[in-house]
Amino acid sequence: MGFIVAFNPGLPAWHINTRDPVWQVVRWTLWRSPIMRLYGYDTYVTVMYVMTAIVLVAVLGLVWLTLAMRKTEQATWLRHAALALHVLFDVVFMMCYISFFDYFAFMANCNFGADVKHHMYFKGVSESRGLVVGQGAAYSFLEATAHQYQSVAPVVW
Repeated sequence: MGFIVAFNPGLPAWHINTRDPVWQVVRWTLWRSPIMRLYGYDTYVTVMYVMTAIVLVAVLGLVWLTLAMRKTEQATWLRHAALALHVLFDVVFMMCYISFFDYFAFMANCNFGADVKHHMYFKGVSESRGLVVGQGAAYSFLEATAHQYQSVAPVVW
């Protein structure tokens, strides 16, 4: 997924044939681009809200699981919940890390120096609620992953 961020066909430095069948498959690893081009702003924001809910459920599930596991007796269903949460974290925060973070951060792609703040891609759109939710989700996502890797490489703020 990092490949498509680095080799962005929107940058003039890369000469990528976007009609190539291989590229058509690879571009879906970063789903922001196809969603915004094919479906527009309303679908883009709806998908962002769904992704925000997924991140929120994962983080709140981890808090709940931490509190529930403190008891000495651990039921079988609690171990199954831990396994399901582990799979959710692997998919969201490991496999789809770049796609999720890029999707959230793209909401801030605005011309902040202009008198009227419009989105750079979605012309005429100046919805601040989407911007606030997107940036809040990006911050929460970054915090969740930063604490996840704190034992490997401490994050210095």
